[in-house]
Amino acid sequence: MSLANWLKCLKSELRSVTRVVIGNEAGDLDSAVSALVLAYILHVKDPKSVTFPLLNYSKNLYSAKTEVVHVLENIDISKNDLFFLPQMKDELEQIEDLDIVLVDHNEPTGILNESFGSSKVSLIIDHHPENPTNMLSCEKSIELVGSCSSLVADYAVKAAVYLPDDAREIIASAIVIDTSGFSPIQLVDDIDRGMFARMTEGKPTDVDSLLAELTSARFKIDGLSIRDLLLKDAKHIVADKNRSIFAATLHCDMGDFLRKEDAWFEIAEFYFSNDCKNADILLLMGTVADGTNRGFGWYSPKMGLDFSEKFHEVARFSWILEDGSL
Repeated sequence: MSLANWLKCLKSELRSVTRVVIGNEAGDLDSAVSALVLAYILHVKDPKSVTFPLLNYSKNLYSAKTEVVHVLENIDISKNDLFFLPQMKDELEQIEDLDIVLVDHNEPTGILNESFGSSKVSLIIDHHPENPTNMLSCEKSIELVGSCSSLVADYAVKAAVYLPDDAREIIASAIVIDTSGFSPIQLVDDIDRGMFARMTEGKPTDVDSLLAELTSARFKIDGLSIRDLLLKDAKHIVADKNRSIFAATLHCDMGDFLRKEDAWFEIAEFYFSNDCKNADILLLMGTVADGTNRGFGWYSPKMGLDFSEKFHEVARFSWILEDGSL
């Protein structure tokens, strides 16, 4: 059975779920692919447990994840075939023996932590450094490689689970975009190269062409709102003394972003919304398809104008752009 067909069949088992596989809150292609494929692998290993893959953001944000939409549509998976943690949270909270698997992150955060904590986590597969204070004692596979999807593919190989063609296709895509086509300036491990070779065996794949296709999909932002752009590729970083930064990579030039209608108002509205996770600083980084950085700035009314000598002030905003202009 293909990955897509297995996923579509899960709709009929919503009341029977016993295990969930959850990607990280940023929800990029690597995270989505890792959650989908790892859930499939665990289903094959243990078909008596009903395993659901969950995307770790609201369903209404899915269209902003343009490269995820593109890759999954290529294998006949649409938004309505997927499952999203915020929309399933209430149902999952009623399951006493729920088993949680984390992939592409190594500790619960956000609503996952608020609703379930860490006691239900049974397995972690991740490629990010582990927090030294992380006391989770579950089974872990944490290796600093280019793509978490590589580790998921390796997990399938070691478990002797055969992956269908569509699962192999999306793993290959995730590896390519996370390593920037095996770029020498990116973290790339032998596992990434080896798993890409396995996933594309018998199907010659031009890495440069695939990377260009995926990059084009990532920067296809027509129709996205200011909020969508702020949440499309974002991370919440907690620092010392409970200070935190909400860092948003904008897939456009910063100047173009700020010239959008009502941009300043919507940035302020976003900062004070739950979406910004009560962060002290909203950090914005503009970038374009060739990887060039095109503007950098922040909005931080909670911290006053501590950095006013370095930043322009417009109304209650403090910004610095690469060319020094607004």
